[in-house]
Amino acid sequence: HFNLGLKRFFSSTLWVSTILESDIDHYKNKDANSWMFLRFNSISKLEPRFYENYAFGGPYLSIVKDDLEGASLIYKKGLSFYPNDFNLLKNASFHFYFEVKDLSSAYPLFKRMKLFPNISPNYLTTLSRLEANLGNLEEAYAMLSEMQMKHSQDTLLGKKIYEFRYSLKAEIDLNCLDKKSTTCSLTDLDNNPYLRTLSGFKAIKNWIPYRPKWYK
Repeated sequence: HFNLGLKRFFSSTLWVSTILESDIDHYKNKDANSWMFLRFNSISKLEPRFYENYAFGGPYLSIVKDDLEGASLIYKKGLSFYPNDFNLLKNASFHFYFEVKDLSSAYPLFKRMKLFPNISPNYLTTLSRLEANLGNLEEAYAMLSEMQMKHSQDTLLGKKIYEFRYSLKAEIDLNCLDKKSTTCSLTDLDNNPYLRTLSGFKAIKNWIPYRPKWYK
């Protein structure tokens, strides 16, 4: 609380000592109270715009220390100062989606990642899963269709994108048909007609809802 105008000196000293004393022991508790988190957090209070504190601290806490609570807080602090930094967004979006499985925190980060040119297709397919999970099936399908234009079905990635598109189109169309709308598509992505059964319409091919793989 008292730094006598020596914030940078204290934060630099804390930073160096933290790096030198860092360990790889996993933190078992879920209370954001690991000693490394407390160090990174103290540095952020002394020097809020110290970028390396977030760029290093977030991944270290998340991946090495397994302190997911602490990493979440550090990432959120870092992004409050550097909301459009590519590396912070990339690492934080991975953390919130795969490590924490916090879809509400991951979604806006993936939306920002989409604005960067030449972004990895993996990020775009993950964003499309998040859109589908929010009920935005048409948006997810449009995203994948745009990706399909760049990736031929002759490639492994292109085949997977086609499978994802098939599932989304089937879900959109079958929901529409079950509601007895007059504007529904009557054929699947392969141009095969949907089958009318006693329990409703079905696609010829088996498909699963296109959502985050671990989400139920």
